[in-house]
Amino acid sequence: MNIDVNFHIKDDYSSENKIPLDYKLMNLAFINFFDNAIKYSKPDSKLDINFEKNERGFVLDFSMMSLRIEHDELEKVFEDGYSGKHATEEAGDGIGMHVIKKSLGMINIGIRVEPDYGVSENYNGKKYIKNKFIFESK
Repeated sequence: MNIDVNFHIKDDYSSENKIPLDYKLMNLAFINFFDNAIKYSKPDSKLDINFEKNERGFVLDFSMMSLRIEHDELEKVFEDGYSGKHATEEAGDGIGMHVIKKSLGMINIGIRVEPDYGVSENYNGKKYIKNKFIFESK
């Protein structure tokens, strides 16, 4: 897909701001997240990753041009068996985002999607928008 991944985190920031996590559950969430990110991102685009520590823990966000998620789908994409309206031939069994939310919830991390409908592109007959996926400790 030729996705360019950009980490917007200073090298020493991670060693100075360690946070305790359950490795197996976080790994399960990230494997599924990156699988979906690759599958649904616009070819030849970029994925920006930002991390900030806050008073409750942290916020980790992933911004990318990926398939459009409609307003009425913002919670549905996390349901077991649901693939988005614009996920046609790419769609699997609709379990990835469900597994991500479930595994993150077990370690008190929430996930939400913030679409930016003002940033959109059509490519190969598919609708892409700037989607931000936000992981946040509770």
